[in-house]
Amino acid sequence: MNEFISILNGSIIFDNNLIMAIIAINMTIIGLTSLADKKTVIGVDYGDFLIKEFKFIGVRMYYWIIIFALINVLSLFSMAIGNTAIRLITFIFLIQSFIFAIIYFFSFILIENKLVFKEVYIKELLGLYRDSPDTEHFYVDDMVNMNPGTRTSRSLSTNVINFFNDYNSNSQRLFEDSFGPNSLIYSSKKDILKLRKKYFKIDPYRYRTSPLNPAVKDISFEFFQLFRFVENQEKWILDILRLFNDGAPSTYTTYNIFRLYNLARTTAQIKAFGISENLFKYKFLFNYRVYWYAIVNTGNINESIENDEKNNIIEIEKEIIKSLFTFIVKTINTKNNSEFINISQNILEEITLENKYNGFLPIQDIYEIIIEISLDNDCKKLNEIIENILNRHINKHINEKKLIDYKKLQEKVLEVEKRKNTGTENKVKFFNSNMSTST
Repeated sequence: MNEFISILNGSIIFDNNLIMAIIAINMTIIGLTSLADKKTVIGVDYGDFLIKEFKFIGVRMYYWIIIFALINVLSLFSMAIGNTAIRLITFIFLIQSFIFAIIYFFSFILIENKLVFKEVYIKELLGLYRDSPDTEHFYVDDMVNMNPGTRTSRSLSTNVINFFNDYNSNSQRLFEDSFGPNSLIYSSKKDILKLRKKYFKIDPYRYRTSPLNPAVKDISFEFFQLFRFVENQEKWILDILRLFNDGAPSTYTTYNIFRLYNLARTTAQIKAFGISENLFKYKFLFNYRVYWYAIVNTGNINESIENDEKNNIIEIEKEIIKSLFTFIVKTINTKNNSEFINISQNILEEITLENKYNGFLPIQDIYEIIIEISLDNDCKKLNEIIENILNRHINKHINEKKLIDYKKLQEKVLEVEKRKNTGTENKVKFFNSNMSTST
């Protein structure tokens, strides 16, 4: 024992230069925490979250750093003590704090730690919606039979919303991580469910997955909450359609009703909450229509559909057209953008004259819905477009079996006019003598 103590007396535990060097390294590493303040995770300050929120081995990192600092201060004062046992104990703790400093720097400061990322996602994106017997949703969510559930008192933070106001390769990648079909929002892993229970004390809302394609799921309420407040709405809505419909429209080889559900819900959100200026321009509508045509295409149905399901699909298709053309009409009336008017006319021509609309909804119903919306909103420009297209439709099919009941269209106009009590100006505008004689 005496020999061991004599060895210690001349060992490194009394090497004050070494102890000072270790303390200096430790404190420098702690000072490098400021590097983490330059990083963000979906808009949340990485360094701030790491120190104040993240737990390492069950203890908040803030307390680990306090313990770390105390060990270094005590080690500094211990240099004035000659007791071997005390010097040995403080040296062991100092070495342990040095190991902690190395782990801390290389695992949390030099790189963005995946565990910190995961906890940021959990605390920012989860706990916003919960499973409950409540069946009251946004009207279109009820139409597509979304599972019962309700919103909690929590909301997306302004940090997250502001982060996604920028649209670039980094935000696109993190958008998929945050709101995509493989994000934590949809996770059924036991550890995630356990953490949800721990943090929020609720059962998470249960989103559905298509039995035909596990990559096609319900678009989350969390995304639609982001959509209502974020800029670049036109970009994120197209991204979410791509992510939740399993790729670009050209890849859809099989009809999937869950795609129709997602299209109905996104179109209704655009109509109700669309505010981004680029939503009201040519490019968005041009790209959006590609998803519409591909999703409603019933030519890809591989199995028979019962009448009840077919009727439900028709009602959803109607709602999509109502939402889309209400959005179009209001944009034409308020923005008067010539390029937007041109693409609106192109869409009408494509679905009525060029047969690009291959859904279950008959062309007769499509005309009636669009005419009613246009008249209800006094959209003179769209009225003119419809008049022109109807005349061209007659000329195109003049020697064929009639595809449209023009008398019913006249009745629809009269019905709207009567409801609005605005006379017969629009009726005459839509149905001139040539059209009347062809019915």
